Amino acid sequence: MRVVALVSGGKDSTYNMMQVTAEGHEVVALANLHPKDRDELDSYMYQTVGHQGIEKLAEAMELPLYRRMTRGHSINTKRHYEPTEDDEVEDLYELLAEVQREQHVEAVAVGAILSDYQRVRVENVCARLNLISLAYLWRRDQTELLQEMIDCQVHAIIIKVAALGLMPDRHLGKSLKEMQPHLLLMREKYGLNVCGEGGEYETFTLDCPLFRCRIVVDDVQTVISSADPVCPVGYLNFTKLRLVPKERITEPVVIKNSLDFIHDLNESSYSDLSDPDLSETELELIERNSCSASRGVMRSSFSKDDLSGVGLLNPCLSRSNSITKELAGAGASSLEASSVTSSILSKSPVRIIMKTRASISGSEAGGGPLTETELPTFQYLRESR
Repeated sequence: MRVVALVSGGKDSTYNMMQVTAEGHEVVALANLHPKDRDELDSYMYQTVGHQGIEKLAEAMELPLYRRMTRGHSINTKRHYEPTEDDEVEDLYELLAEVQREQHVEAVAVGAILSDYQRVRVENVCARLNLISLAYLWRRDQTELLQEMIDCQVHAIIIKVAALGLMPDRHLGKSLKEMQPHLLLMREKYGLNVCGEGGEYETFTLDCPLFRCRIVVDDVQTVISSADPVCPVGYLNFTKLRLVPKERITEPVVIKNSLDFIHDLNESSYSDLSDPDLSETELELIERNSCSASRGVMRSSFSKDDLSGVGLLNPCLSRSNSITKELAGAGASSLEASSVTSSILSKSPVRIIMKTRASISGSEAGGGPLTETELPTFQYLRESR
């Protein structure tokens, strides 16, 4: 599918784009909402700190960038969103409508991890535009996810801190890899969200396998917005950035694929065992039946071809943890899917491959050996607007 990626510049939207690419979709444009004449907004929906670097990020990926100003007004804060005049969500609607008209996109890549407030509103906009929301990071374990980002060469730096245990003079400008031990320590000590999902910190990505150039920070301005002695708040403003060309790297980047997550789910039981009237024997029976049913569903849902390397290129196996719709060509043969996909594949700065289970045999889902299947990645071309 042709995909527009919502980007804030942070690690989450960047890593979600890598997931989108690994699944065989094509990111054709980037979209961003930014404040006017301000460093950042106190927005429930969008990260705006670091917005000065978004244009460089688009240049690094050689993709067209669509931007729209937002005032960050959250007028409708109800659990279930309905279109509301002057709400910041309507800015997102107008932005994506423009991209859809010009780029003919079918899906939107969203780096949401934990916020239902954001998820509900993005899905509302997607439903109104008949787009699919691709949120591959949704509800992932944050400790595991942070490690994956580091392992997959997402080089992002801390550009805002706003939590107990994080200090502007000590932690701003540090990389995720440098900060990881401290973030894990603060999680144990204060309950900090390791990926910053509580607003504890914000990041900006300087390099990743999708970038053709890396971003270099030559000069920044440090702003202390709250000098609280216990929990100060500070952020960085980029005042001078430049791009440095990268040498082509032959070693591929391996990330998890869809079937890994399905296998993880089948390792556990999600029965409702809260009824106090059930005996221990009845509870065991419910749990056993639940596990058996989930394995049966998995075996009947995926054919042998689907679990092969070619099958993973089929768009019908894309991961979407939010709105879904029937994809065109879902019933096409593996050969047809391969030929359609190969017509848009070309060179990329770094190969991105996925680990896939070769087969499902016997009574255990996902019991086959792991093999590596290379997914040729897309050529990112700047398109004239």
